[in-house]
Amino acid sequence: MKVGIAGITGKFARPLLTHLLDAGDDSLTIRWYCRNPSKLPDFVKLSPKLEIIEGAAFDQDAIATFVQGCDVVVCCYLGDDKFMVDGQKLLIDACESANVPRYVASDWALDHTKLKLGELFPRDPMIHVKNYLDTEKKKVAGVHILIGGFMEPIFSPFFNIVDTQTNTFRYWG
Repeated sequence: MKVGIAGITGKFARPLLTHLLDAGDDSLTIRWYCRNPSKLPDFVKLSPKLEIIEGAAFDQDAIATFVQGCDVVVCCYLGDDKFMVDGQKLLIDACESANVPRYVASDWALDHTKLKLGELFPRDPMIHVKNYLDTEKKKVAGVHILIGGFMEPIFSPFFNIVDTQTNTFRYWG
């Protein structure tokens, strides 16, 4: 199986990548798409399971190369609305052209399927992406992770949400 991960240098992609590398599946290969491979740790760059494709979020030729031959493409983008909507539409279009059967959208933490546009404006990009997949695409099926949040980030020191040393919990809203 070939898994494509777009936005591999970001904080959402790293736990996914670590999990896939630790899975021990010899048939698994991972294709990365990123702007700047120099941000990747050496142990990652040297892994025989990995192939790096360098390119920008709006570089259609590089995106087409990236998705070619993938069984699933996972988007780990995080950015402004244009990046989150238009960048993902380019990935989805490339998946459709390359017959990639599954696309995991970058909507990691909230069930936005019950929201209308404008009700929770930070989620509007994900509503647009879901609508695009549901109405415009026939060959690629969108997969949305609507779980309320991953527990690993909550307890990870990287995100500093729970501090077990001081028994504090940081939140917004």
